[in-house]
Amino acid sequence: MFDTSDYKYSFSNEEEALDFQKNMDIVPMLTWQEMEQTAPTPNTQIFTINQFSEKKEAAFQWIMASVSLEYQ
Repeated sequence: MFDTSDYKYSFSNEEEALDFQKNMDIVPMLTWQEMEQTAPTPNTQIFTINQFSEKKEAAFQWIMASVSLEYQ
């Protein structure tokens, strides 16, 4: 189990929050030429690691544990 008690996603002011949002990216879903009508299952979970994360390795380990056969 990972200790997430010190993770923070809050900002001290609106300017800081807006500055953070400027660095966020949105990516399109993958598509395949012969399967244009294929779409992700509703409520699909997408895990990402923010480039500003100070705990990238812990986040990666959490993602790997979450998609493991044991967790499923």
